[in-house]
Amino acid sequence: MDAAGIGVWEYDHVTDRIAWSPALCALLGYGAAQVPPNLAAWLDLIHPDDLPGLQARIAAALASDSPLYAAEYRLRAADGRWIWIDARGRVAQRDGRGGPC
Repeated sequence: MDAAGIGVWEYDHVTDRIAWSPALCALLGYGAAQVPPNLAAWLDLIHPDDLPGLQARIAAALASDSPLYAAEYRLRAADGRWIWIDARGRVAQRDGRGGPC
């Protein structure tokens, strides 16, 4: 994915930590130390017009019967520009009650 320039991010629901791939950092112009450390900081980078719809999609993806997360939204790059993001993913691991890990 790095070779294709596809940025990847992962969110750990248990520790509230976010990790970005080097390709995503490069795409958005952030250094590794500037990556938002948690969900609240990442949500602060979302365009205000896109935030309500994105939060609804996130909530739907967290439901135990949801197989896939898909969303398009604008994310603020390090230089202040808005970059359109086409995100796809799923909850990779769930706890014994079906909650996301």
